[in-house]
Amino acid sequence: MLEELTMVFRAGDDLRVLQVLEDSLPPAAFTPRLWNLKGLSLARSGRLQDAVKAYESGIGQQDSLWELHMNLGHCLQQLNQGGRALAEFRRAVELAPGEVDARLALGSGYLAYRRFPQARSQLEEAARLVPSDDRVLLQRARLSDAERDSLSSWRLWTKVEARHPSAESARRLALLSLAGGDSAIVWFQRCARRDSTACDCAAAAGKLLLEREWAKQALPWLRLAAGCGEPRPQAVYNLLLAWQRLSQADSVEAWVGGNPPRMAASWGIVALARREAGHAGPALEAARRGAEMAPEDPDLLNIYAVLLHENGHPEQARRIWRKILDIDPGHAEAKKNLER
Repeated sequence: MLEELTMVFRAGDDLRVLQVLEDSLPPAAFTPRLWNLKGLSLARSGRLQDAVKAYESGIGQQDSLWELHMNLGHCLQQLNQGGRALAEFRRAVELAPGEVDARLALGSGYLAYRRFPQARSQLEEAARLVPSDDRVLLQRARLSDAERDSLSSWRLWTKVEARHPSAESARRLALLSLAGGDSAIVWFQRCARRDSTACDCAAAAGKLLLEREWAKQALPWLRLAAGCGEPRPQAVYNLLLAWQRLSQADSVEAWVGGNPPRMAASWGIVALARREAGHAGPALEAARRGAEMAPEDPDLLNIYAVLLHENGHPEQARRIWRKILDIDPGHAEAKKNLER
């Protein structure tokens, strides 16, 4: 049964594994390795607490199975129980000092606690056991990141990228090359292409393109970032800004209709797009909403005052410009508008 279910597990059918183990086999018939297999399937299904109980049941039967301790440690890490996880990883290494997986797990535990010398020691031992294992290289790169050794990080992540290109390696190379300008854009784009859920990479690529006044090129990346999971308010702001710069007021309206902005500055962009499209009333309403959300933001207040003045409310506009100059006496646009 263990052999058959292991094959099913490797095929990715966790539901089938759990059906057999939970419906067809009484707990008294479980062996430690069956508890381990059940824990792996539960963990991969997102049932981490149940996985912990499965591993603990297996350890209760046989404490000497190092995989149970290592897998339990991985689950505990995901549940933010780092201290317990570290203890389980140590026990796995005690039981199987020649297993590279156990060494890497313990190294990751030390790294999570920023105990860099101990993490490096485990990595060196893992490298001695399996000199060409790419997982050792990956953990060395992460350790260099944690130690803020940018030269080593660049060298190691470049090696990781050459061997196994991934969203993670592209993201790290992008962040390491941010000061270099356009190369960071390319790496962020590669990251987003490799992983459709890498919202941060899509947002970063779009933001950098927008900063270079390349709104048209930024648009697809910003659309991807804003439509990916729960969009960050800054990503939405940049998307609206790109549409506004491209005079695509209809796109702004279509987005705002189904996704009211959660950031005050975004309502300022909506107001400007509506104003440019000749929609005076809706523009004023957008500016008002933004000003209510951020009553101390001088730039947003200035947009609101301009629209008030244009819509026949000069006294209200003057009061807001005076308020802006109280907040920021050097605000040139508010001063100029008030004098005019």
